[in-house]
Amino acid sequence: MELIQIGYTKKAHGVKGEVKVHIDTPFLDDAKKAEVFFIETKGQALPYFLEKLQFGNQIIAKFEDVASKEDAAQITGQNLYLREEDISEQESQEFDLDKDFAFFKGFLIKDMEHGDIGLISEVVEYPQQIMAFVELEDREIIIPLNEFFIQDIDLDNNIILMELPDGILDL
Repeated sequence: MELIQIGYTKKAHGVKGEVKVHIDTPFLDDAKKAEVFFIETKGQALPYFLEKLQFGNQIIAKFEDVASKEDAAQITGQNLYLREEDISEQESQEFDLDKDFAFFKGFLIKDMEHGDIGLISEVVEYPQQIMAFVELEDREIIIPLNEFFIQDIDLDNNIILMELPDGILDL
């Protein structure tokens, strides 16, 4: 059985065993149809049967036999997989930020906690990383465009969903 990584688990959500997950954009439709995910646990990808997958500002998964916050904590920060046969044929929408960063000019940056931040007016490549310049209220802020902060890229609506570190909007 061939497994394809589609994202990763983030952290526990609530006290009933729910887990926040990140699912890469090209696999969202496949994840909505999936009955079982595989989560890397102690070096092995083990099956976890899905009870519920909730989409909103964040994606929340509830798996069978994960009934408490402590159970959920055991599977956080792990790679998330689907079986190859559960993935539909599709054109890749993956971006290589190092090559395609200019494409994001004009996209709206939306933070999971603070909501709409602003439109990207310019994207600049610096030696260490790629930075987006965004107008926020009456000032310009600089936000790093990297895989640690980007949660999702909505190509249809030109939105980059991010989970920004505390205080970055105050710089």
